Amino acid sequence: KDTEVIVISGGEPTLLGKDFLKIVKRIREELPNTKIKLLTNGRSFANKKFCSDVAEIAKGYLTAEIPVYSTDYSKHDYIVQSKGAFFETLEGIYNCAIYGLNVEIRVVLTKQNYMELSKIVSYVYKNLPFVDHIALMGLEYIGFAVKNFEDIHISPLDYKKELYEAI
Repeated sequence: KDTEVIVISGGEPTLLGKDFLKIVKRIREELPNTKIKLLTNGRSFANKKFCSDVAEIAKGYLTAEIPVYSTDYSKHDYIVQSKGAFFETLEGIYNCAIYGLNVEIRVVLTKQNYMELSKIVSYVYKNLPFVDHIALMGLEYIGFAVKNFEDIHISPLDYKKELYEAI
């Protein structure tokens, strides 16, 4: 009962739809003081009803941790391998703000986007001022990254200048 934080990850947990809502509701019932961190692409939150339902259960407790890979929609879509993802993600982020859910933007650095790190941070600062936190992250060796590691991985030593400028 004294768990401070619980993390929900996946795949994409919000694809469970109503079952996801049941999970969040159960966490809130069993662990009423526990913060929830949700690793999500944010696209399900583009559905206002879904976003509203999550907020009704967990507003003030849930933080949606959503990646933004580029300010260029086509590059973001290419990195996540899904056409239309950028705009759906942004709509989800704005809906989180409208319904009072906390948002963390996660910028995962890859060979494809490290050169625009400062631009991404500036974009979030100017266009998403309600965001609680920006996390600048190295690539994790999971999911898509395993199969494409050589094509996307970049050492932090190779982007230290861009990281310094962005910070």
